[in-house]
Amino acid sequence: MLIAVIETLYLILLSALVLNSNRKNRANISLALGMVAISCWLLGVHGLQSEFGQNIVFARGIFLAGLLSVAMLFWFMYELMVNLGLVMFRVRLPVALLGIAGALGVLTMTTPFIVRSLSVGEGGMPLPLYGDMFWLYIGAVLAVIVVIFLLFIKGLTMAKGEVRSQLISVGATISLAIAAGFATNFLLPALLGDSRIALLNPIAAILLSTGLTYSISRRKLLNFRGRILRAATYMMTVAVLAIVYVAPVIYLLAMAFRVVIPQTQFVLLVLIGTVLSATFHRMQALSSRYVYKHFFRDIYDSTELLRGLNDVLVRTTDLGELLNRSMGIIIKYLHPETCAVVVLQPNEEDRWYVGSGDRFASGASFRSIVVASLESDKDVIGIDDMLRKDPAAAELMRKKGIAVIGRLKSGDGERDACGVLLLGARQTGMVYGFQDRQTVEAVIGSLAVAVQNALHYEEVQRFNRKLQLSVAEATRELRSSNRRLTQIDKAKDEFLSLASHQLRTPLTSIKGYISMVLEGDAGKITSQQRQLLDEAYASSERMVHLIGDFLNVSRLQTGRFMVDYHQVDLAKVVAQEVESMRAVATAHDMTIILKISSLIPMLYIDEGKLRQVIMNFIDNSIYYSPDSREVTVSLGIEDGAVVFRVADAGMGVPKDAQKNLFTKFYRAENARRQRPDGTGIGLYLAKKIVDAHSGSIVFESEEGEGSTFGFRLPIKKLSTLPTVADEPVLDRVA
Repeated sequence: MLIAVIETLYLILLSALVLNSNRKNRANISLALGMVAISCWLLGVHGLQSEFGQNIVFARGIFLAGLLSVAMLFWFMYELMVNLGLVMFRVRLPVALLGIAGALGVLTMTTPFIVRSLSVGEGGMPLPLYGDMFWLYIGAVLAVIVVIFLLFIKGLTMAKGEVRSQLISVGATISLAIAAGFATNFLLPALLGDSRIALLNPIAAILLSTGLTYSISRRKLLNFRGRILRAATYMMTVAVLAIVYVAPVIYLLAMAFRVVIPQTQFVLLVLIGTVLSATFHRMQALSSRYVYKHFFRDIYDSTELLRGLNDVLVRTTDLGELLNRSMGIIIKYLHPETCAVVVLQPNEEDRWYVGSGDRFASGASFRSIVVASLESDKDVIGIDDMLRKDPAAAELMRKKGIAVIGRLKSGDGERDACGVLLLGARQTGMVYGFQDRQTVEAVIGSLAVAVQNALHYEEVQRFNRKLQLSVAEATRELRSSNRRLTQIDKAKDEFLSLASHQLRTPLTSIKGYISMVLEGDAGKITSQQRQLLDEAYASSERMVHLIGDFLNVSRLQTGRFMVDYHQVDLAKVVAQEVESMRAVATAHDMTIILKISSLIPMLYIDEGKLRQVIMNFIDNSIYYSPDSREVTVSLGIEDGAVVFRVADAGMGVPKDAQKNLFTKFYRAENARRQRPDGTGIGLYLAKKIVDAHSGSIVFESEEGEGSTFGFRLPIKKLSTLPTVADEPVLDRVA
């Protein structure tokens, strides 16, 4: 009796949880009603031992409860297969069988055709005397059992994976429970003639409750495992308290006080003691932790799902990456067999993004499902919702393995949508329950906003690419213009080179003839003639150097500027150049002071080009120092380098002009005023020549106080003949 009471309480609690998890689902309703009917049948059989057991109406109620139990289990089996997508359209068979069961129920309760009367059996247990139509009752029960079996077989031929395992678990549970109930209530009592065997009916209830609990906890039946496990935890606690603690204590107290407690009172005391003991929550907490540890590992947290999804949506702007990562999170928590998002764009082809499943290889075949979902009045549409709206689309959903469609709304209108989310059946075998649909609704709400933002971002990117193309086109035009200018510049360089070569030959001849006249080869000349010829010779000398500068600039621009290294005594070269410039200095009332160190080593340099640099620095100091009376030329050794300097106290270089001083054709404003005939290429060439020797320019200046120009050459590097690899690379001048 105690086991029957505990089992009854568990079944009633389980039925309440099943119904509370989804009150609109027919599978939940039918299972809850079936467990209530089984509870009534279970208590009714044990109630035959009481004074109520002699009442014929009470006995008939037991038969009615048994009939309803089988009928409700059949209904549950059918609705479960509908939920799993194994049966699509509702047929008349369930209605017909339930109608027959209802008619038999009325016949059982109101007429003697099923149960005529009661007689006393073995041990005082009432034994029913069956009426003339009892065979109809048995036939109906067996017919329902056969139909359940056929449904089970049909489901096994269609189901795959986790759904198949779930169906096997439920089918085996119902089959064993019905077989045990039929055997203990009809078969064995009839064969053995002992009605007390009916008291073994808790076996059937235990098989049913245990199997359903297993299917819910391990096979995820009806998607309310959390509530069932909490109920199981509570019932386990109650059972432990009743059997291990309350019952022994009451029994020992009765023995201690020598009190005989009737069975019914004993059960009542145990129940009262169990309820009181259950208020001690510590044991319940321990049981809860155990159950959560072993059975709750697969239950997802919708808050974590939405948090992870929002992190992706906030951090990602690319539409493809956004949807792929979002679907990855959805798959991680909801475990759909297939997952895809369709982005709808006006006047353009739909864009498909597949997270899992190979059924979406051809998006065209899903177009009717997408269109049907857009016409629905719900944002989250399941197969059952689509069945009422568009049976053909519902059938296509089943064939394509789509269980839920979420509409990504883009406006306030019912049909304003920027896309849809397609979810297949869950790999765990669980159907999408009320909580899951709420989660999907939250997901599509966030996805809709993110997809619209990503589409706007794509539009901006397209405009940006268009702008880049326009800029690229303009750049191509500028490059074309630049190429034309380069060609013009090249023609100018070629002209400059040709003109310089053509001018150099006659100037050399003029210089040579003037030199011959000065040396007396053409006869004796007067002092006045000599002065004039000296001026002509100096001018031709400057012209030759100027033409040489132009030729070097041309060579730099065409890549033909070469450095001819030879071992040279740089001290001797500096002394010679100073001597050649003394006449020019004397003509400007200036004196050149020369300071050369005796430790200057022999270096591998291009003597001609460095002579040009030395002469240029000295010449500039003379011409740009109108108020100075002397120029100091020095050559020494500093920090492993030979350092040449030309210092004056002339006009100096303004601060704002110093950064451009060594660029081609640049001249400071004060230099233009002092010497209008300058070209602005002397210092430019000087820097290029020094750079070609791996050296560096020395330059210091203060406007109005004078300047120092020179160069620094590395002794170690130029002590040996440089190889091609050692020579610095000179940039061509545009």
